[in-house]
Amino acid sequence: MRVVFDTNILVLSQMGDPGTAIMRAALEPQLPEPLDFFYSEATWREYWAVLTRLSARNPEVFYPEEMHRFLSLVEQRGHRIQPTLTLDACSHAPDNRFLECAVGAQAEYLVTVNSQHFPAEFRGVKTVLPYQFYALLFTQAPP
Repeated sequence: MRVVFDTNILVLSQMGDPGTAIMRAALEPQLPEPLDFFYSEATWREYWAVLTRLSARNPEVFYPEEMHRFLSLVEQRGHRIQPTLTLDACSHAPDNRFLECAVGAQAEYLVTVNSQHFPAEFRGVKTVLPYQFYALLFTQAPP
C-alpha cells in the first residue's frame, strides 16, 4: 500500500489520536500488506516547520527531543521522491504539494483531516480521513 500523509496526521500522531496507530504502522510495519509512505522536499519542509514550531510553542505537549526523534524516523522510514508535476487541484493552495507528492509516488491514498481541501480522487489517488485509513490498515476493507 502506497500512501502520503498530510502534516495534520503527523501532528495527531503526537497527540495520542488514532493518527498514532496510523503512524506506528507506517514507521514500524507489522501489517499483512507492506505500507510504504512517501514525502517530497516540499512536504518534508512543512512537516519539519510545523512540528518544530509546535514543540517550541508547547514543549510540555510536544517534547522537542521527541519531535526530532520522530522526524528522523519519518525521514529514515519514508521514501523521498521528487514530483515532476505542478498541480492546482486543491482548494487550499499549499495542499497541492501533498497531492503532487501522492501522484508522483503513484500512491493509492492521501490521508488528511482536511479532506475538503483535496479532490476525493485524483489520478488514482484517493483522499481519505484517518478513520477510513485506519479501517483500511486493520480490516483490509475499502473506505
